[in-house]
Amino acid sequence: MIVGQSAGGWGTLALASRNPERVATFINFSGARGRGAEGKEGDKVYCSTEALVAAAGTFGKSARRATLWIYAKNDTRVGPGLLRRLYATYAKNGGKAQYELLPPFGKEGHDLFFGKGGSKIWGPIVDRWLSTQARVNH
Repeated sequence: MIVGQSAGGWGTLALASRNPERVATFINFSGARGRGAEGKEGDKVYCSTEALVAAAGTFGKSARRATLWIYAKNDTRVGPGLLRRLYATYAKNGGKAQYELLPPFGKEGHDLFFGKGGSKIWGPIVDRWLSTQARVNH
């Protein structure tokens, strides 16, 4: 199992596209790359929206194992519009993914993975996912 958050979540999807041996599943928390908080003046965007969407399509074309995507509604680093596009493009290109959009988490949904109390929210989802993947992969 490979798990990543933020840039690490994006890296998890990139790794999934390489289909490494002996990795049964991949979990992406708030994955994206190179974007500042949406709507905040002065934040820099290092990776264009279109480049991220194109990369998601490339990842989906070659990924053969299941991925779990977990995001919170108030994740300002990714935002709901971009998230929908990333997921749709990944899946449309053949990527196997389950998408979980959770209610807002605190002041910033991007903090869900490491935030206080976050694991109580995402933990049961991950437990169910791992149980399902154990049945699928054995």
